[in-house]
Amino acid sequence: IITSDLVLMQDLSGCAGDGLQIGSDGIVIDLNGFTISGDAQGVGGGIRIEGDFDDIEVRNGAITGFNEGVVLAGGADHNYIWGLALFGNNRGIDLAGGNSHNVIEKNVIRDNAGDGIRVDTSTDNIVQKNVVERNVFGISVSNNAHNNLIAKNLVKDGPHGISVFSDADGNRVEKNVISGISIDGGIQIERNSDDTVISKNISSNNSTNGILIEPAGGDAPRRTVLDRNMTDDNQGDGIRVLSASATLVKNAANNNAGNGIFVLPGVTDGGGNSASGNALDQCVNISCQ
Repeated sequence: IITSDLVLMQDLSGCAGDGLQIGSDGIVIDLNGFTISGDAQGVGGGIRIEGDFDDIEVRNGAITGFNEGVVLAGGADHNYIWGLALFGNNRGIDLAGGNSHNVIEKNVIRDNAGDGIRVDTSTDNIVQKNVVERNVFGISVSNNAHNNLIAKNLVKDGPHGISVFSDADGNRVEKNVISGISIDGGIQIERNSDDTVISKNISSNNSTNGILIEPAGGDAPRRTVLDRNMTDDNQGDGIRVLSASATLVKNAANNNAGNGIFVLPGVTDGGGNSASGNALDQCVNISCQ
């Protein structure tokens, strides 16, 4: 249990349960280029910030072999997690359980068995500039996780890309690059998740849809805004919107194996959308240039 600044001076290996637990506010954990590894049982967290511990900085090292590489839970606020390599865990970073105003950035998160980054029941967090690849879920935002910003991440090569679902409202998905996703959509919004802004993303070369808005077992998302996204060379539709409560402005969908842009009747056409070279229709129920 760490209660003061720490600079790691060697690898920590074979950790049974948690690696390091945070026990004080305002401290810096510098892994100094070293690795914290679990005992291959896949339990515990490599670094656990659980409880009302705030203003923690964790940086500069690798974490592998745990259930979660980094855990933030139980009201951990204003923490900064950056410069980590997180691989071979169940989840890379688990931000779940009443946390807010945390920043997760510039990490490399790959080859984890579940989520690369999970934001669950947490609000007003920033997840940006991460490389997230070959995880089951790239970045998931779920279960009343409101008003989070998911921006400028590279998400590639896995079943799911960026997913917002289960009453997660008011989130922004901006300027991400998504490719190599195999299920549903590179960006997927579903299950009662309202007021999502999807802006300036590139979701291309997926073996599914570029962007998918759908009910998926709940009420359709409401008031979704799709603004200036590019969705090219996907094996499904470029953009597929199965909720009439959406607005599309200046999106582009080219050379997809399905439709360019398919929306339900009643979707608000904000103008400036374009599509070309798609195998089926260029645009359905919306005007395109």
